[in-house]
Amino acid sequence: MKHRFCLLLPLILISACNGSDSKPDDSVARSTFDAVTAELKETKSALAKAQQDNADLAGQQGQIQTALDAKLAEQEELLQRLQRADLTEAERDELKRQLGNVTKERDQLIANKAKLTALLKSAVCQ
Repeated sequence: MKHRFCLLLPLILISACNGSDSKPDDSVARSTFDAVTAELKETKSALAKAQQDNADLAGQQGQIQTALDAKLAEQEELLQRLQRADLTEAERDELKRQLGNVTKERDQLIANKAKLTALLKSAVCQ
């Protein structure tokens, strides 16, 4: 019986020591962590750029609104001058020409504002 125990003891010791001398391989975990960290940095950078672009677009939209308000005031002034009774035919023609130019510029500003608004909405949705 002691003989059997002596044969069994090395098997028990070997099975108890199985794998205890090797440390776990953390290179996979480290490389995954490094990859995710790099991806996070890229995402943060892209987010910062998108927020800056969004702020720039909002600033441009404000500038366009200011210019549009000025054009509307100019258009209103030209309309009031055109309605005066003491104008000559040449003065009326000149005011109509100026009014046409102001109207074209106003329409262009409105179109630009609409484009910027669409860009801002698409940037917010993404």
